[in-house]
Amino acid sequence: MVIRRNSAGTSLSSRWKWIVNATTIKSFPGSKLTLPWKDFCYKLLKLQPIPKIMVICWQKPEQGVYKLNTDGSYDKNNGNAGLGGALRALRDVKGQLMMAFSVNYQYTSHNMEEAKTAWYGGTWCKQHGYNNLVIELDSMVITDMLRNKNAGSFKLNKIIEDTSEVLSNVKFTHCFRKANQPADWLAKKAMNSHDNNIYLSEKELPNGAKGPYI
Repeated sequence: MVIRRNSAGTSLSSRWKWIVNATTIKSFPGSKLTLPWKDFCYKLLKLQPIPKIMVICWQKPEQGVYKLNTDGSYDKNNGNAGLGGALRALRDVKGQLMMAFSVNYQYTSHNMEEAKTAWYGGTWCKQHGYNNLVIELDSMVITDMLRNKNAGSFKLNKIIEDTSEVLSNVKFTHCFRKANQPADWLAKKAMNSHDNNIYLSEKELPNGAKGPYI
């Protein structure tokens, strides 16, 4: 076996051993895995992953802050799309619903829908005086673009720039999809039904959105 060496004189074999060793120690802290390979592999087989339990739920905003959860839905098979969102403020344990929307829109990708939903919901909030606003999305890609005010994509540049300009003082946060179910349901409803609706109280919400909301 021929071992090739780099300019620093370190063999590729040694580098790979170091990478594997460092990765394992990071994954299994306190395992004290060491070379040689025979002992390393024997101990590695005995290790078991450490399960991590995470409770995923909607996080209420701080007092005086309005939180708008948004989601876009897009079916590439037929081109149907929808925007969905729910605006809430801290009034009780779960947060009082101030507004929700389910709007049919036409775009050409899921990322475009996600960005357009943030623009649509954020613009509505600004026009109606909800200025101390946080917008929460379950798309990390679009969240990062809005935070950085840079799409890095020609197709998304326009909508990201427009949203960043209109919502310059808005904070953008990310959440898991399971914590964004009301917005997700409303977006799918608009995509499938082609209806446009604004809901101004919890009582007006469709039954399908009330379950995830509660």
